[in-house]
Amino acid sequence: MPSRSPPLFGTASLGRTPCLCIVSASHLWVSMTFTVTSKSRIAWLASGVSTDNQHHPSDPGFFPELKALRDSLPIAEKGGYAPRQEFVNDVREILFDVATILDRIIGSTTLILHSEGTTRPRTPARPEFLSSTVYIPPAFLAANPEAHMDIARIVQAYIETVGVLTVNAWTTNAMRQRWPLNSHSTSSIPTANYIRPGLIIPDPKQVGSSVYIFRGRPAGSLDATPAIAVAPPDPVVASPTASGDGREELYSQDVLNLISEIEHNHALMMEIQELRGQVTFLEDSLIQTQSALASREAAHDAECAQFQRSISSLQHQLHRASVITSSTSVSRAPENAGPPSYASSSQLFTPTKSRTLDSPRSAPTASPSKSEIALPLTTAYLEDLPMSDLRPVRLMIRRVAPTKWYEELATLGYEGDAMQGLLDALTEDLGL
Repeated sequence: MPSRSPPLFGTASLGRTPCLCIVSASHLWVSMTFTVTSKSRIAWLASGVSTDNQHHPSDPGFFPELKALRDSLPIAEKGGYAPRQEFVNDVREILFDVATILDRIIGSTTLILHSEGTTRPRTPARPEFLSSTVYIPPAFLAANPEAHMDIARIVQAYIETVGVLTVNAWTTNAMRQRWPLNSHSTSSIPTANYIRPGLIIPDPKQVGSSVYIFRGRPAGSLDATPAIAVAPPDPVVASPTASGDGREELYSQDVLNLISEIEHNHALMMEIQELRGQVTFLEDSLIQTQSALASREAAHDAECAQFQRSISSLQHQLHRASVITSSTSVSRAPENAGPPSYASSSQLFTPTKSRTLDSPRSAPTASPSKSEIALPLTTAYLEDLPMSDLRPVRLMIRRVAPTKWYEELATLGYEGDAMQGLLDALTEDLGL
């Protein structure tokens, strides 16, 4: 099947009636110098659609024309339902008008059965709840009363099969689109169709019309019904002299149509009310979620601050524990223990590992000219080695003025915070 080329479709205003535009290049030659009605414009735009070889939607579901009409005239918006319904009625009437003129100009008999996929909320997909709009020439009905039962059976069979399947397919496709289907509507389930006893062919939709509304019956109810020979009905003409019975029947049909419209409008109002309730609930949920999120963010910031304080406290405790351990080791060292190999200034040493928090800006290189006190202490500090064996150096430190320490540390390349960090470590590790 060839790929479906996207039509140029949208909606345009045709007087009071919106029009779904499906335009192809072959239509552009038509002269627009004459005045046409909205229905004739629709007919012109629809010309050639029946042979365009695009009778299957590219994706399972609805055709793009339906989506375009729905998007351009949303039913939930104020005033959206009436223009959409008016447009659909115009298209349907064009179909019946063309069939009527066709039968008149060639003397044919055309039977059109039309069944919608949409129903009132909570309507069961059963034939006794559905209906079909039917075109048939009134002259044929008047001349052939013996065919009435056969026509009624044809329409009933159509409703039982095509009508039910169409409603089910529409519902399935709408669910794929995630459209609201009033599944939670509080309106009651509509009652089954009322059909006057003995009625086979209903009256025309309106006076002088060739369109009839056949209401569905329970499945199989016409299968065993014998054909009824009735006298040909008089043609129904729009005339002030029509019989009172005819007027009463027409008025009864109008009342039924009005009741149906009222029920439909009531269902729409209930749907709108339900949707408003859902919107209110979602707005409240959003406010609560935002409030909870703000509270959680504040709590998270507080938790992070507390966690950082805990880390600092644990680092300090660990450092103090290391100092205590070092002090204990110093107090237990033998009196004749000499300083370690790195306590001598005669060794040249380049540190390979620096402390994480208090390392200098560059690793210094020792030289014989450096202080005999500062060099071993600096080496032990940078190597993160215990200073418990520096007792001789400790005794020497006590005889040096504090200013001398700053000079020696500056000579080794320590400045600012790094110098202060080393001094703090010397004070804690050696008990100065």
